[in-house]
Amino acid sequence: MMEQHWTAPGGPAYRRINVALFLSGYATFSLLYCVQPLLPLFSRQFRLDAAQSALALSVTTGLLAPSILLASALSEATSRKALMAASLTVAALLDLLAAMAPNWSVLLLLRALEGIALGGAPAIAMTYLAEEIHPDGLGRAMGLYVGGTAIGGMAGRLLTGFAAQLSGWRGALAVIGLLGAASALAFMLLLPTSRNFRARPGFDPGFHLAAWTRQMRNPCLRALFAIGGLLMGAFVTLYNAATYRLLAPPYRLDQAEIGAIFTIYLLGTAASATAGTLVDRVGRTPVLAAALGTALLGLLLTLLAPLALVIGGLAVFTVGFFAGHAVASGSVGRLARGEKAHAASLYLLAYYLGSSLLSLVGGWLWEIGGWPAVAWFCAGLLLAALMLGRLAAPVLLAPLLLLAAGSSSVSAREIPSSFMQAMIRAESVSPAPAPADMPPIRRLRIAGETVQLGTTPIDTLAGRLGVAVEHQGDAGDSISWFCVRLDLLPGTRHAPRDAHAPSLWVIADAQTASVPRAVSAIALDAIGREARRCPVPARAVDLTLDPRIARPGASAAHVTSLYGQRPARRGRSAYSLPGMQPDTTPLTLTLSMRNNHVETSWLAETPDN
Repeated sequence: MMEQHWTAPGGPAYRRINVALFLSGYATFSLLYCVQPLLPLFSRQFRLDAAQSALALSVTTGLLAPSILLASALSEATSRKALMAASLTVAALLDLLAAMAPNWSVLLLLRALEGIALGGAPAIAMTYLAEEIHPDGLGRAMGLYVGGTAIGGMAGRLLTGFAAQLSGWRGALAVIGLLGAASALAFMLLLPTSRNFRARPGFDPGFHLAAWTRQMRNPCLRALFAIGGLLMGAFVTLYNAATYRLLAPPYRLDQAEIGAIFTIYLLGTAASATAGTLVDRVGRTPVLAAALGTALLGLLLTLLAPLALVIGGLAVFTVGFFAGHAVASGSVGRLARGEKAHAASLYLLAYYLGSSLLSLVGGWLWEIGGWPAVAWFCAGLLLAALMLGRLAAPVLLAPLLLLAAGSSSVSAREIPSSFMQAMIRAESVSPAPAPADMPPIRRLRIAGETVQLGTTPIDTLAGRLGVAVEHQGDAGDSISWFCVRLDLLPGTRHAPRDAHAPSLWVIADAQTASVPRAVSAIALDAIGREARRCPVPARAVDLTLDPRIARPGASAAHVTSLYGQRPARRGRSAYSLPGMQPDTTPLTLTLSMRNNHVETSWLAETPDN
């Protein structure tokens, strides 16, 4: 047993340690989470949905988790300070390289390597504090370190939001990489060398496996590990979805405005430091219960529609998260017996696995159910954390929270998924002619109304949507139509991946409809997100309205009169058409017949859709 040389609170060494570890937490979290506000930009540029775009974050946190175990084992045989410094420096350089990534695959690879490199900082930082700081000041020091992670998370998101607004996602990653490198240099200059640590020569896998096993036998530590993972899963899921939600109607915030919202992380800094001090005074259990209850309350507020309440809810949730994380992580160092680095690494393994795996589930839930589905999921994670900690009081908030989540709905006009997916796929992969797996569309349900081509009156559907029906042409060539903008959530299965919003065109063609003014065709177009209404054709007739296009319901004889060639009875027939206006690209029209009438028609540019 060697003599302990504690660093007492209040002295210069204590302040240097706190500043250095604060910078370590800042650099780790800013490098780790700087991509979070950029997820919609990745969706737009690389044509990804929310779950795919979230891989830019999940692949980093996912590989960070096992890297932490390896780093904690290596830290027993080398200098703790040197390993942390190398970790921060390499991660910053990889972030700079990610800013120059030529494609999505390379970007993911660099983000994965960044996660591996960062493993040397978080677990060792917590262990360093537990070994060097006197127990009387450990709670405050751990709270300040977690506060640094909060500042890093805020700065990463805030700076990337503003930088992305000015120079795109590449400029944003470059800014964070440069600041991370500067933080690593300051960390090396400030942090004192360990005084209570003695390196073990060589690398003994059996020793490390036995140490991890001993820590896992402690039921209190197991509960803390799980609570950390559940908290982080809820936190990352909520903020990933919040970025998409605030870009969408009715808020329509830009990247800089969304980045500015992350200043609420400052509240997390104060909350983590305060929670650490309170633990020193009143104990772990009441502070952790209050933190989780606060997070639940904040989640409840985000379910309300006004922007101020949504942001306020995120702020309250953030306070609860950082306070809970400070209490749980600090308690691991107190409760661990013997190898504190191994206990800290297991906590962070669960912490980052929760971030990686649970946020992927959250991205999938956002795609299929929007914010209510995300709220249900995060509420379940927080309630599970409360039960693991045997903290019953905040559970009383659960029925109100789940009731509010269940009664909320996505603000969007729903279009059948199969139809939207076929049209979006056509826009994304440029097939010419139609995708082979697109099923014929005979009946749709739009705005609560069942629409059957050739039967449903266009006036009925327009009335349900609150728009007017337009008309053009004469009795022999008469077309009625309307167009309505769809406020669909970006990054979901029901919305395009680019910067445009979808608009729905509904057309009634007198030549093909069996009922006067019955719907004969439905199409999607794209308009700028800033536009409030569909653009109305002036003199130039839109392609979807042109009478030379055979639409569902047209007879084989009518097709023959239009194109001079009778369509095949079975399978598909393709016709090459001139551009509908002078100097436009030739078109390919593909028809599928049923009972001697057009069942599906598909119009595409050649060779690009």
